[in-house]
Amino acid sequence: MSILNALKQQDGSLDELAKLPQAMIMQMAQRREIGAEMVAPILARKAQMADAVARTKALQKSGEPQP
Repeated sequence: MSILNALKQQDGSLDELAKLPQAMIMQMAQRREIGAEMVAPILARKAQMADAVARTKALQKSGEPQP
């Protein structure tokens, strides 16, 4: 079973794919392991996850309680 098939069987596969390095996501699209139409949503989710991490770190530095 390929990694992609395993991810598709799990809930939140978009999140799992977004955790991969961007270069790997692009390679998977080139090899047609993921559809070209999925690249933009995966990269968007990757950006959202990075923003969330940045916000959390900023809140920790400022000493404000986390939501």
